[in-house]
Amino acid sequence: MSFLNPFFLIGLVALAIPVVIHLINLRKPKRIAFSTISFFSELRKTTIRRLNIKRWLLLAARALAISFMVFALARPFLPPQLSGFADGGPTLYGLLIDNSPSMAQIDENGPYLDQVKTIVNDILDNANSDDRFFIAVTHGSQIQNRIVNRPEARAIIDDIEVVNKGNFSRRALTETSNRMLDYSIDSRVLYWFSDVAENSLSALEEVDIKNERLPVQFVKVGSQPSVNVGINTVRSPNQIIGRNLPMTIEVSVQNYSDESVSNHFLNVEMEGRSLGQYEVSLQAGQERRFLFEFIPEQVGDVRGVARLEGDPYTFDNNYYFALRIPESRMVALIENPDIHGSSFLRPVLEAARTTSAQLDYQRFTPETFRQEDITQFDAVILNGLATIPGYLQESLQGFVQEGRGLLIFPGQQSEINSYNQFLSRINGGQFVGFRGDYGRFESVASFENLREGHPILDEIFDKQEDENIRIPLPDLYYYMLYEPGRQSGTNVVLRSNLNEALLSEHRYGSGVILISSLGADPGWSNFPVNPLFAPLYFRMALYVVSLDQGGLQEFTIGRPFEWVHDFESLDIQIALNDVTIRPEATMTGMGTRIVTDAVDWEPGWAELTDGAQTQIIGVNQHNSESDFRNLSSEAIKEKLSESVSILDIIESSSYSSEELSLRIQRASFGSEIWNWFLWIALVFLILESLISKQYRVEKSS
Repeated sequence: MSFLNPFFLIGLVALAIPVVIHLINLRKPKRIAFSTISFFSELRKTTIRRLNIKRWLLLAARALAISFMVFALARPFLPPQLSGFADGGPTLYGLLIDNSPSMAQIDENGPYLDQVKTIVNDILDNANSDDRFFIAVTHGSQIQNRIVNRPEARAIIDDIEVVNKGNFSRRALTETSNRMLDYSIDSRVLYWFSDVAENSLSALEEVDIKNERLPVQFVKVGSQPSVNVGINTVRSPNQIIGRNLPMTIEVSVQNYSDESVSNHFLNVEMEGRSLGQYEVSLQAGQERRFLFEFIPEQVGDVRGVARLEGDPYTFDNNYYFALRIPESRMVALIENPDIHGSSFLRPVLEAARTTSAQLDYQRFTPETFRQEDITQFDAVILNGLATIPGYLQESLQGFVQEGRGLLIFPGQQSEINSYNQFLSRINGGQFVGFRGDYGRFESVASFENLREGHPILDEIFDKQEDENIRIPLPDLYYYMLYEPGRQSGTNVVLRSNLNEALLSEHRYGSGVILISSLGADPGWSNFPVNPLFAPLYFRMALYVVSLDQGGLQEFTIGRPFEWVHDFESLDIQIALNDVTIRPEATMTGMGTRIVTDAVDWEPGWAELTDGAQTQIIGVNQHNSESDFRNLSSEAIKEKLSESVSILDIIESSSYSSEELSLRIQRASFGSEIWNWFLWIALVFLILESLISKQYRVEKSS
């Protein structure tokens, strides 16, 4: 038997307390002359003997109670041969090593990963020749997938390096557990080495490998985390993107430490051309957003990168992205054949053909539109249909769900039940009636004052940032009453002065639906003669076609790569950092679905091509890799207690190399029995009470 906290054995000096009490009780009283001294001389010798027995029993009970409480504090444990944890035969060691970018940190004991290698080599030195090892890493592909002997394990450990690849610790932990439990050996223990960055365990929330046959010994390396600043995200708040249309690139930078930083510099490059530079100074834990303006001069994919200078840990100082400027956007306009003379929507679409947005359309009637043609379009506009046919409802539902746009304009003869039938499919609210009379040209309401805050309204007006929008508001003669569904995620873009929805945005799946309560002809309002009419309708059409066309294209490593694009061939290649990958490709209704495991992907630009067309995607690490702040032992236990059977958590920075080696061996290869000692101490305390009660001082007769 040995002790994990032998320092507490110093508490055995407390044994002096009951001994002192015993000696005090043995002191002989002074002899004093007393007239009735003969009464005391009559005490029987048996009574004196009982008192002596009581004193010795009380001394023994008190001393043993104190001793066992001290032993419990010192955490006694039994070696494997005595505890049943092992039978003295060969042992299977699992070695799960964190090789994330945070393991490149350096403290007074050297680089974190080198500290782990030193500890592991010490474990290998103390292992027996017939012991076996299974080695896994948390990031990137596994370095081997078999159980090896000691010399092979040592060679594998030496080759492990810090990598800037995806976090696959969930898969590594699960595979390691399965391999170890399937191996025919009775003694096994899994070592897990990590600096335990604050977000590193988030990927393990759904893991369940808790098994008493596989105890996990967690070894935490490193002390005070280093200061690190990283680029969190790059995004574009612009929903509508096109050639020669100004857009904004927003870069988020965060200080992941408890110290302030300064003298950092951020710039963004598009195809090698700088968009400008900011000096970055951040308080502890602060995040700031920096805006860059970009005007695309060409269509197609444009490579971009945000670069941060001045930070010593450079793995997260470059953020890669690709911006797609669509060559053209195609709209399917479905309307009744007799609507040609009254609708003002088509002239707007005709004018849009000549703009830099490259928006085009093709006109159909409900009878001429074929379901199979829907995949050719980026958006569908329903204009003035009396009913939405059942076959079209099903096609539109899937179309929007896959990430495309839909714009609905009602007509004079639109049937509410038909429209509501479709809206119920997508949880998109319902029409509940009408306000006003069609064609009477009598105002029943007007537009509410316009406010920016939605991409459709933003950038329409040339004004100062704090200037209010001042424009004549159209009168409303007739419109449908629309009620958004409860908890449907519907956003009302335009309202009447009666606070009733005129234009609503409803998100469904990956796509969006714009629902107008107004038709696009003069019988509904005087909107067609209002100066706001043409730009607003153009922005509405452009908004619904811009979802899947254009915008930032990026992928975060740490999960399988899955992408859908309108390639016509299944012979797809992916070029990333001078490496060519052939993914799995299948045809779907929305295009070619491309899948690969992406375990060895590193940040850069992935170029997908089928030989005829190419798509570029920015590839980056997850921003949680930038956060070096680590968890305490208590927090580790709290996060992992439901997932694994934790044997112990050892913080290597708290021990010398010799003490750490001894602590790991003691904690990993035995069973703690401190609770036994605590129970025994309690028994002796109860026994002490019984002795005190049973052997009362008897009176002499």
